[in-house]
Amino acid sequence: MDLKKDFQAAIIIHIALVIGQILIALILVFIQSDNAAPKNDLVLVIVAVFVSVGTMFLSPLLYNKVLEERRVTAQKEDLAGKLEMYRATKILRWAMLEGGNLMLILVYFLTGNALLLPLFVVSLGMMILARPSIEDFSDAFKLSAQEESKLRKALR
Repeated sequence: MDLKKDFQAAIIIHIALVIGQILIALILVFIQSDNAAPKNDLVLVIVAVFVSVGTMFLSPLLYNKVLEERRVTAQKEDLAGKLEMYRATKILRWAMLEGGNLMLILVYFLTGNALLLPLFVVSLGMMILARPSIEDFSDAFKLSAQEESKLRKALR
């Protein structure tokens, strides 16, 4: 396996998810601004807020729990296997955050409640900060100095 391509794939997936959310948000905000009569459905807004805040709190917890389980299995894996586990675990975290974000922006589109937008920005910030990095991968899987050196060399 090519470590450089595998790690770059994780970075590309992350960037694509972030850009996709931003584009959808911009389109829906633009369309909503042309909407003459937004609905004020409080129940829908409350559900969106709870789902989004829930994903913001649960995604790191679930990420850490799954990471602990994968760390045990990863002891038998080579660096490429660990990288694959890291990417899959990161995608799980990103998917949770993206789900909450999409719910927020969709409910904003349906209701016109602009109070959902700052929460979207906060959650999007969490998504951006959850980007893949060599340091995060090394810390997550407790890579040896030799493995980290091999990874850095492959990514040059």
